[in-house]
Amino acid sequence: MTADGLRRMFGDELTELPARRVYKNAYAELALLRTDFLGVTFDVYFQMNAETDRLQQVLLETGRRRAGPQDFSDLLRRLRNNYDNETKLCLDRLSDGSPAGGEAVWRLPSTTVHAVFMEFYTRGMAFDDPNRDRDPLVPHYKTRRNNPRFLPRRIVLRYHPTARTDLMGERCRPAD
Repeated sequence: MTADGLRRMFGDELTELPARRVYKNAYAELALLRTDFLGVTFDVYFQMNAETDRLQQVLLETGRRRAGPQDFSDLLRRLRNNYDNETKLCLDRLSDGSPAGGEAVWRLPSTTVHAVFMEFYTRGMAFDDPNRDRDPLVPHYKTRRNNPRFLPRRIVLRYHPTARTDLMGERCRPAD
């Protein structure tokens, strides 16, 4: 599908991005912003192939809206209801066992679906010298520490043709 085909399909709902977003051999200039899908609000980016200018992949991401492990679990449950069990599940855990991220992949006959959760907060991040006495009444911005509430957590969904194995990624790749 071409950009004109997307414009015909989505009409006024489609947003022209202020600047082209480049992803390796693809780009996005068109998006559906704040779209509800499976109970989560996503921004939907239509990634066009840089050589052919045709739709290569659809990327849905939560963007700046925070998403937690429970949101990802709920989304996985809904995806399992739609597509049955995932072909491959890869979870990253912190040393205390809490989720740090993960990816689930559904490899269907014509389409492959990736659900990815990214957590950028870990206990390994240096916030303060733990041996220093700190005044609890001094706010975060005055001590210039990282505030974990503002570190990003995102959910990303990717849909692409199953035949495009180059779009699979290396991290959580189902056996062929």
